[in-house]
Amino acid sequence: MIQLSLFKVNQSLHLDFVAILILSLLAPTPLSAQNTQKKTESDGFVWYKTYIDHGYEIKDVNGQIIIPHTRGYNPVDYRKKMFEVGRGYDKKGLCDLSGKELISPDRGYYSLMIYDDYIQVTKIDENKKFKQGVCDLSGKELISPDRGYDDVSMYGAEWYRVTRNNKMGACDLSGKEIISPDRNYDLVTVLRGWVSVKRNGKEGVCDLTGKEIIHPMYNSIIKKDGALLYKDANGEWQPIPVSSYTSPSYAAMFNKAAGTSADKNQVHREKIVENNGYVWYLLYQWPYQGAEDANGNTLIPLSLGYTIVNTKYYQGKWHFYGVKNNTMGYYDEKGNEIISPDRGYQTVRLSKTHFYVTRNENEGICDLSGYEIISPDRGYDEVAVIGGDYIQVIKNKKYGACDFAGNEVVAPIYDYILLTTDGVFKYKDSSGKYYPVPANGGSNDSASSSSSSNASSNHRTNSSFSLQEYHNASWARQNQNFNKSSNKAQTSRSSNSYNYNNRKTTNTTNSNTSYTSRNTNTSSSYNSRNSRATHSSRASSQSKSEQSTKKKCQQCNGAGYKQCRTCDGTGKIKCTQCGGDGQVTSRYLNSHNKMATLNMKCTACNGKGKKNDLVCGGKGTKKCVSCNGKGYY
Repeated sequence: MIQLSLFKVNQSLHLDFVAILILSLLAPTPLSAQNTQKKTESDGFVWYKTYIDHGYEIKDVNGQIIIPHTRGYNPVDYRKKMFEVGRGYDKKGLCDLSGKELISPDRGYYSLMIYDDYIQVTKIDENKKFKQGVCDLSGKELISPDRGYDDVSMYGAEWYRVTRNNKMGACDLSGKEIISPDRNYDLVTVLRGWVSVKRNGKEGVCDLTGKEIIHPMYNSIIKKDGALLYKDANGEWQPIPVSSYTSPSYAAMFNKAAGTSADKNQVHREKIVENNGYVWYLLYQWPYQGAEDANGNTLIPLSLGYTIVNTKYYQGKWHFYGVKNNTMGYYDEKGNEIISPDRGYQTVRLSKTHFYVTRNENEGICDLSGYEIISPDRGYDEVAVIGGDYIQVIKNKKYGACDFAGNEVVAPIYDYILLTTDGVFKYKDSSGKYYPVPANGGSNDSASSSSSSNASSNHRTNSSFSLQEYHNASWARQNQNFNKSSNKAQTSRSSNSYNYNNRKTTNTTNSNTSYTSRNTNTSSSYNSRNSRATHSSRASSQSKSEQSTKKKCQQCNGAGYKQCRTCDGTGKIKCTQCGGDGQVTSRYLNSHNKMATLNMKCTACNGKGKKNDLVCGGKGTKKCVSCNGKGYY
């Protein structure tokens, strides 16, 4: 009886175990495994997030873990090629796309706003008020919200405008406070070489280090020909009296009547220490300014007659610029002249690859050596480098294009143009449809320069070409699948790229032969649409056995297309007119005969800060030139 009872008990336990095992197998999948969400962003980035044990696990499209759930991030969102992470909704941080933590949520930021050049951060203080600060794109805190600024925003490209209790101040790009809001200025405006400050409706002046030169006591102040002037009771502009200056050296610098003649002939030297520790000396002998390096070597002599001399830091290098008679000159760190003021450029703006210049309200462009590619005298209202492939030009709100030798390859007669992945310019008609730009294009440039094709080279030897030659090459690229006689010439031509350094040279070797072949191919392609359709049907009717003998293209991994490099696959590029801010600063002469500034919405990008990349037509992808879009050889 005892043995039988033990047998029944063991049998009962066995059945219970089997039942539990079966129920566990049939039980529903845990929530953590069911809650995987696939995210596809507007820029094409694909990622997955899964909620596991009070935190999100982030994986890439290949299933690799980017952010483990053990970090306890909740929520996690995608923001401008970064992950915004949080521990609750009042502690935000940032990670890059590799999962590296740039800003920890433990810093206690309530919100983050990502801009092209900086990250605006916000905290809530003990009084339940929002306080702002700034971090750079690596996450380093430049301006802490703990300083108590109510608002922090970038002013121009070299300053942050800060406010506290409705009073304004300024910080430089390193976050150093130049002018404190506690000085009770109602308005702070950084201008060329000086700072306008206002208090109780009266205007004064500070230098770029924040030192007050003139107490706010005048209704209006302007700087003309190197001198600071105020408007008297009769509405006339008069030099500011010497007694109004806080220092005799400033009076000697800005006031023609200051001091004795010996004082006016004396050369003053002011030490300037830039944000990264770079030291130079500002020279001034009224009304002229110059520059010396830290060792006393003259960089910009006073004899050049500049009334304003200042520096510009860009891409790891310091540059000097000078202003006289409303024209600008530009110099490198050693004082070598890049752009002479004798050219009459009224503004010179340094970008990553070029100088944008203006004269008489028209724009032009120079390369970084100062060589003028497009003169403002050609009457373009706007010029902009698009994707590194060509220069977009606008005249009377009509779009055109130039190559990097300055030749006009598409006349500015179209409402809008774009460059397709096949390398063909297309224009938009009144119905919104796009058509290839005609071969003559309305271009006024009759001169064309030839290029040399080499089958063993992947580089274009000349950046200059006419519109007719451009379309010949483009149509030949489209028809190389169907015309074997053009394959050899087209292979070298489609793989060529611009060589900007050779813009001044002309290579005509073999040009007649190569372009004769191109024109022949182009004529055949223009003869009949039916012919192209026939070729297309033949190409598409290849058998599977024939395709199986082809080798998969390694450049595009068989896809037939590649991600556009100029826009990183987003189809959008930063607006060159506003630098991605969505706003432009316009300078004008107001009713008080004073130069004033006005922030306006950028018309080029409609205030969005980004425009469609004309290189890929806003698609984010380009046809693979190695396999001509087939995906195999």
